[in-house]
Amino acid sequence: MSEASLLNDSQRRHLGITLSQLQRLLREIAILLAVPAAREGLVTEADDIPAEFTRHAPQVIASLNARIGELSGRFDLPHREQSRLRWVRAVLGIGIDDLQDTRATSLRAYGEVHPGLAAALDPAVRDLQGQLRALLFLLDSDAGRSA
Repeated sequence: MSEASLLNDSQRRHLGITLSQLQRLLREIAILLAVPAAREGLVTEADDIPAEFTRHAPQVIASLNARIGELSGRFDLPHREQSRLRWVRAVLGIGIDDLQDTRATSLRAYGEVHPGLAAALDPAVRDLQGQLRALLFLLDSDAGRSA
């Protein structure tokens, strides 16, 4: 009896999803170790990862990925391909929607809105939304050409 037969389909899917999420988090950690901390924007990153971790983590991450790969093979876990295009499209759409919720009328949920806020804030929010829509249009028009 193969180890793969020890799991039913739902269990196999759950294990596969859990391990793929773990691999994604490990990939994000590896990127943080390789890229300088962001110092621009509304959220900056503290460059506070200990040097010892930075030195040793890549080998541990590689080992973890190898073990996940081995486990994946033993239990015949499904491999999925994720579309970068669909992810970027979704993120841009979410950004457009989130900005809609920051317009003056939507901010009433957080307290009384100053009468001058709509004139000061909403044009800038609309501009940001327009730029995100332009980026989304560019993505979709480029995707249509390469399809």
